[in-house]
Amino acid sequence: MPMFLYIGDGKWKNTVKQWNRDELDILFFSLQLTLDQVEDVQTREQIIYLLEKLFNITNAINIEEL
Repeated sequence: MPMFLYIGDGKWKNTVKQWNRDELDILFFSLQLTLDQVEDVQTREQIIYLLEKLFNITNAINIEEL
């Protein structure tokens, strides 16, 4: 089953608690790289929101290792 299976109505089949450490690291790193490339303020705010949410709901991400 795909890790990011969208089931509709703003819901995903799997939760972050089921993601492994490598998946979380890659997701965080990808968002950070995207943030570095985007200049649009609204898009940057949305990416920052996602980064904060991801960081707050898991302790699996070690920033120093990215």
